[in-house]
Amino acid sequence: MTEQKIIPFDLEKALAGNEVITRNGLEVIECVYFKKREQFNLLALIKEPENKYSTLKAFNDDGTFCRDEPEFDLFMKPKIIKLYGGLYKYPDDHKILITYLYRDHETATQQASSGYKIFIKVVEIEVEE
Repeated sequence: MTEQKIIPFDLEKALAGNEVITRNGLEVIECVYFKKREQFNLLALIKEPENKYSTLKAFNDDGTFCRDEPEFDLFMKPKIIKLYGGLYKYPDDHKILITYLYRDHETATQQASSGYKIFIKVVEIEVEE
């Protein structure tokens, strides 16, 4: 699993459908909030990677797990976007650079030009938004 930026849990965003994960990176399939429960009003369905089943767990409003198991605390999943840029090499040395980044491959390809640099190819980069 790649390490992701930790974004604090936001109950409103989670209930609005924004993606949620646990501290240990498990996917939260759905969050449901019960106003009339006395405690642990938030229930989340957690996808278990080891098997085909999911687990229902209870949480405080701030996303902390109901027991002292912080690996299950909830966080907002970072949004990953793909950007594309031209990869170039300078003819007089070994420096390689990526120029402007674009949201689609086609635009990056159209913007590719040699000039004083040698165009190699368009590369895809994933970044957290």
